[in-house]
Amino acid sequence: MILAERAVIPVKTSTGESDLQARYISFDQVPFLRKNEQTAGFRVFLWNTGVPSTVAIYPNLTTGDPVMRPILQDRRFRQALSLAVNRQEINHILYYGLGLPGQNTVLRSPAGHEEPRNAYARFDLPQANRLLDEMGLTNRDGRGFRLRPDGQRLDLIVETSGEETEHTDVLELVKDAWADLGIELLIRPSQLEVFRRRVFSGEAMMSAAVTSPAAMRLAIFCRLSIRCDSSRPVMRTWSLFSDSSERMSDTLRGESRSSAWTSIHS
Repeated sequence: MILAERAVIPVKTSTGESDLQARYISFDQVPFLRKNEQTAGFRVFLWNTGVPSTVAIYPNLTTGDPVMRPILQDRRFRQALSLAVNRQEINHILYYGLGLPGQNTVLRSPAGHEEPRNAYARFDLPQANRLLDEMGLTNRDGRGFRLRPDGQRLDLIVETSGEETEHTDVLELVKDAWADLGIELLIRPSQLEVFRRRVFSGEAMMSAAVTSPAAMRLAIFCRLSIRCDSSRPVMRTWSLFSDSSERMSDTLRGESRSSAWTSIHS
């Protein structure tokens, strides 16, 4: 079955017209689908996915804005924004507590520790404010929002494809938390092709999307970068929560798995 509009897929699935459907079905549609299980003769299953995170925010470290570029490249700024994301609240409100809060990293540490997933993933507004103050971002406007070094308000525009209401719901909760940090989050939805073009060309200051293996590799290989080629956009990510599987691929076992982990993060 070929459908031109992805919004039709959940409706078609709910009537039993799909033999197997996993893509383009979001978590908020589960109650609707389960309500139709008996009448349409299908079953709904929930299982862990293979992506590091369901939603991640990508700051563009090589943004064309000459004022924002050094700010985004300062790890203290990214750490502060991550600490100001209330992942537990997002998990409770949008995902009924079924998500696993954490960073956008490997599914599970081969070395048996959880530091990468938990790094700066706690909700700590006081520490986040201290980090921004250390950067010198102490001036504020009449509404309490922080000012950039050029005197303009420190607004962060986060772009989305506009196809997933889930992303907008998550960003609205992040917006409330970042406002307490003195930063205004502006959500800019656009058509998928426009969104991709702006992200790949480096025009987007920040973007929110479902993570992919390619995005995960980019985040891993650039995680310790200090200097970047200004002609290519480089992103860092924070996962809002992860619903990834606890089991990793069996391609690495024992010492080789631990060695691979150490080489990536050394």
